[in-house]
Amino acid sequence: MLALILLILQLLLLAYFLFFSFYLFRYGYASVFLKPKIKKVKYSNAKVAVVIVSYNEGEVLKDTLAACEKLTYKNKVIICADDSNDGKTNALLLKIAKEKGAKQLLKTDYIDHGKTEVFAADDFVLFHRLHNVGFKAGSLKELETYLKANDFEYMYLLDADWEPQPDAIERCLEVIEADKKIGFVQTKRISYYGEQENLQRCLALNEDGNYYVDLPGRQNIGDMILFSGCCTLFRLKSLYKTEGFRPGHITEDIDLTNRFYLLGYKGVYLENVENIGDVPYHYTAYRRQQDRWARGTARVFKEYFWPIIFSKKMNLKEKLSLLRQNSYYTTSVAIELSIFLAFLNVAL
Repeated sequence: MLALILLILQLLLLAYFLFFSFYLFRYGYASVFLKPKIKKVKYSNAKVAVVIVSYNEGEVLKDTLAACEKLTYKNKVIICADDSNDGKTNALLLKIAKEKGAKQLLKTDYIDHGKTEVFAADDFVLFHRLHNVGFKAGSLKELETYLKANDFEYMYLLDADWEPQPDAIERCLEVIEADKKIGFVQTKRISYYGEQENLQRCLALNEDGNYYVDLPGRQNIGDMILFSGCCTLFRLKSLYKTEGFRPGHITEDIDLTNRFYLLGYKGVYLENVENIGDVPYHYTAYRRQQDRWARGTARVFKEYFWPIIFSKKMNLKEKLSLLRQNSYYTTSVAIELSIFLAFLNVAL
């Protein structure tokens, strides 16, 4: 009986790993041998918010702001959603805002003045929360009220350490405006590292594989596209219908991806639009990042498993690819269980 139980467990694990391997090889093949079918139209002159989310990251913000200034799209406003409390970052941003002629907004219905201060110019806005409540998603949720009140149609979202290519907005708009079912356009992220930074080199190889193989493969065969946290253009009407960002969720990206697809919206991946940014600088930071991603993804897997199963907005292919994405970090448990079973079999 014990031998039978062990055999069944091993077969279940084998089926589990074959499921993940199938998707890995499938995406790899599609990224090399298939071509994306992406419809494009002549883009409009829609109002776009270029939103940079920052938290005590003054050392990289200057370069990111400089890159955003070089964006060639005209009808844009650069908005820095800053939660910094280090005494340096916000002072830097406040100086930049004043140099651009920004004035503090004192009487508005959409700002909690006891918690947030806003300095606005025609082409630059500093949106500063006094307390980092609800993490990044909390900042973006509060910013949504400002975007609604000022009639923005799209948002190009960046983290503080990612620099977009000059025509990123135009390339995204010509895709998202071609189909009302497209809720967001995810673009390529390329990690920067120095010649002597061997840890960063390894982390970059691991991270960039997602943008050179995984996401192109998904796009080429029509599987779900993951909003990966930044370097993304959103259709704001669609974002509001999903109820927007959820404050306190530590993986707001995959959470929002699920809600887009559950409402029948799609994501598109553009491989020819590049953003350059950083990977974690040391192993401790990498461990914290992976811990956060694992815990947040586990929460998403738990919350959306049954809604995905019973969804009438998605086809079977989309459901399976979304469930595979949500269960990604369960592979760690499966690997440990496999090792345990191997030792148990040898012992018996």
